Amino acid sequence: MRKSNSDFRTAFASEAGSQLVNNDYFAFVELDDYACYVIASGITDFKESVGAKRAVENILLSFQEQPGISKMALKRYLQDANDRLVASASREKLRASVVVVVTDYEKMRYGAAGNARLRMYRQGRMKLQSKDQSLAQDLMDQGKAVTPVARSRERDNLYSYLGKRDDFEPFISPQMKLMDADIISLYTAGIWENVDEGELDDVFVDATNEPQESVDYVEELLLSRQPKELRNYTIASIFVNKVYSDPERARKRRRRIRIAIAAAILFIMVGGFLFYRYHAHQTAVREMYAQERRVLAYCSAENFVRAQKECDDCVQKAAKLEENSEAEKLESYQQTIDAIVQGDDSFRDKDFETAYDRFQSAKELSRQADMLGSDYIDRRIHQAGEHLSVDDLITLGDHALASGDLDKAEDYYFQARDKAEWQHYDEGKKRALEALNKLYDAKAKQLGKQDEASKALMQAAISKGDSLLSAGDYKGAEAAYLEARRMAAQLGDKGGRDQSMSGLENLHKAQGDAQKDMQQKAEEKANAFGAAAVAETNGDRAAANGDYSGAVAYYNSAYGKYAALHEYGEASNVSDKLANAQAKLQAMTEQQENARSLEDKAQNLYGAHDYENAKQAAAQAKAAYQQCGNSQKASEMDSLIAAITADEAIDGGEAQ
Repeated sequence: MRKSNSDFRTAFASEAGSQLVNNDYFAFVELDDYACYVIASGITDFKESVGAKRAVENILLSFQEQPGISKMALKRYLQDANDRLVASASREKLRASVVVVVTDYEKMRYGAAGNARLRMYRQGRMKLQSKDQSLAQDLMDQGKAVTPVARSRERDNLYSYLGKRDDFEPFISPQMKLMDADIISLYTAGIWENVDEGELDDVFVDATNEPQESVDYVEELLLSRQPKELRNYTIASIFVNKVYSDPERARKRRRRIRIAIAAAILFIMVGGFLFYRYHAHQTAVREMYAQERRVLAYCSAENFVRAQKECDDCVQKAAKLEENSEAEKLESYQQTIDAIVQGDDSFRDKDFETAYDRFQSAKELSRQADMLGSDYIDRRIHQAGEHLSVDDLITLGDHALASGDLDKAEDYYFQARDKAEWQHYDEGKKRALEALNKLYDAKAKQLGKQDEASKALMQAAISKGDSLLSAGDYKGAEAAYLEARRMAAQLGDKGGRDQSMSGLENLHKAQGDAQKDMQQKAEEKANAFGAAAVAETNGDRAAANGDYSGAVAYYNSAYGKYAALHEYGEASNVSDKLANAQAKLQAMTEQQENARSLEDKAQNLYGAHDYENAKQAAAQAKAAYQQCGNSQKASEMDSLIAAITADEAIDGGEAQ
């Protein structure tokens, strides 16, 4: 059907030249829907060779078995022919240079191996030419030779040809649309060694609709040169007087467009759903890791109650996201943090024995959790042990007091007081002081009378305690009040004892206020550290989404917060992220400017009707916009390319 509605005319001439036998061969097959034209030149040291004939016959045989014009089909025709020549049982190695043209009467594609050539003409100008697969052609292309290929001694030094045993790599051209009045010329070395390309172009510029006239003219031009040694020569011309026009093209195009649109919509829907699922999963994973960093930050700040809440939530997220290895690690964190919080609860309830046991359990769990909170656990174990030893010393003092050994009881009570003071164990210190008061009451009963001089010393000690308390010297003030209380107990002076006790109460209140202030500052620092970690996480999320401007803002905020907390290690890490985001923001800005410049260039070339360069610039602009992540502008470039292509087709049609 296609053949009968098109007009392809073919003519050729093939002679032995000054040789005894013609080893060139040309043949073609025109089927209803496809056609194949093959020219070959034998490569042999013998006077007579069937290499070219076998090559052409094998290619046409493969074509007739499975006609087509795809790149894969054409490569298969050449590969089958090469394999058959290599496997041929002959006294000589069958080899040939070949050019194959396949067409569906609308489009064409060609393949070549060796130094047989093809030239194509459109509207009186050369449109397409093949290149030899020879050392001479490579030297010319590389600028290493000035001698024309037709005169080079390396023109027959081929690196690809039919009959090559290893690494056979023929050239396969892209598909090309044919137009009415196109001319395809195929010829062997006997022609191009003696007739230059300019002369060939002149012949076909003035060609009529009959290919035989052009073939005869080229042959006359060749023979008029009367070369001393004329190799076999073959030239074939295919005149495309009329290409096939598909009457259902518009209907097929509309159907393809509808199918393409439906497929695109389905692809977008499925792709969008998958992208949403993937993006949601990745966002959840990033949030999980950010929450894990907050857990570690709270642990570093020793705020284990907040860390416990964050860790419980993080474990649930890891299990839901099926991040199994991360879930196992977080569960080990969770068990350690739970043991620490339980130990703190027991410590707060003054159950130091239970607290000691729970902190020991937390220490074992910490070894399986990257030593999480190990310093804090060791410190709390030591504190619980020291608090227990304070209680033991007070008990020993009570036993000594009960046995009447007041000096030994006093020694135990003072040891308990000093240890409680060093450990900031207020309850133990209070019990030790109460025990000392009871001891001094006992001593006062033994003394039986008061000494006026001792009273004066007692009052001086109370005054000294008041002065040191006002100056903030809590330890000195406490020593003075205790000394006054000791003397009051020895003297049996109830008023002096009440004064010293009042001073101690004021001291304990001042110490409690100072302790609360320290705890408040610690909590404020932990909250500020958490805010800095959140800002850093937001910066990471913005950077991962390509929002480098937002990332710079978040990283600046995080850096300022870390620096204010004197967390210089974290600040340095955020500074590196900030520098990287700023660099990517700068690079993106430059890419966007480059993309806009390429778009302007495409628009200007389009306005000047330079369609080829305009499409190239628009394609470059599209690629640049895609690199910037600007899909909208990239789509606009597709529209611009489509408009340029349409106008190019219109102008091409008018030119005809």
